This record gives sequence, C-alpha cells and structure tokens, in this order.
Amino acid sequence: MTRKQLARYLVEITQGVFEMMIPIPMTIGKPTVQGGEKIVDGISAIIGIAGDFSALITVYCSREAALEIASALLDEPMSEIDEDVKDAIGELSNMLAGGIKGKFSEFGAELQLAIPTVISGNKYSIKQPTNVSGIRVPFLLEGDKRFEVTMIIEARMITE
Repeated sequence: MTRKQLARYLVEITQGVFEMMIPIPMTIGKPTVQGGEKIVDGISAIIGIAGDFSALITVYCSREAALEIASALLDEPMSEIDEDVKDAIGELSNMLAGGIKGKFSEFGAELQLAIPTVISGNKYSIKQPTNVSGIRVPFLLEGDKRFEVTMIIEARMITE
C-alpha cells in the first residue's frame, strides 16, 4: 500500500463517520507524512491495531474542535473538556479504527482493536517510533477548529 492510498482511506473513513454520526461540515487539508514528535494542546485519542500488522490511529483535536465534535456526537452543548468530551473523542477514534479494520479486512487482514486511550492538556508530546511509517490528515471545522487523524503502521506495509 502507498501513503497516498492510506491517506485516501483515512479521508473516506473519516468522512463516512462524520456523515453518519457527527453531521457538521468539515474541510479536508493536505495529507502529510507523519514522523517525529509533535507538541500539542487539546485532546488526543490513541487506539492500537494488532494482528497481521501493527498500527496506531490517533485523533488529535484542538479544544474547540473537541467541544464541537462532542456536542454533535452527544447531541448536547459541551463547554468544557470533561469526561463526556473525552469519552466522545475516544469513541470517535474507536469508530475510525473500526473503519480501518473493516477496510483492511477487505484485503484479507485479520486485525483486532485495543481500547482507546485519551490524553488532554497543554503542551503534551506525542512521539512516533522510528520503525514505522505514517500519514497525517488534517481537517478543519467551521471557525478554523482543527482536528487531525493519523495512522502509523509498520514500515513493511508501505510500498513507497
């Protein structure tokens, strides 16, 4: 698989989840190669994938994006990053990882999902291992509220 194909899958799956569960408009940014360390403010949900290959899906949201996504998912206004918002972003990562699992099962891959881990705060760091390859797809909600979906996967799975 190429990085371009992986990016396309991430975009398609994210759009599908938003169309079905989180009906808010979004704009897709330009996918970039994921690598190194990223320092962020906001909230991130990380979920592992294991089986025929190993991967991680990370959903990063700015505070504002997390509140808007959680409000739409829970169908009630959210104004602070609380347990409900953290659970909603964790569930978003779970839905996206489930979509990835389904996509790769079309190619015969046997995969299992881990339980999402949610991290929130100011100036926390997410560092990627060196023996993996990945892609980051940024999305913007109205008002420049940013969220990103990243998938890192064993390097042997990328053909580029």
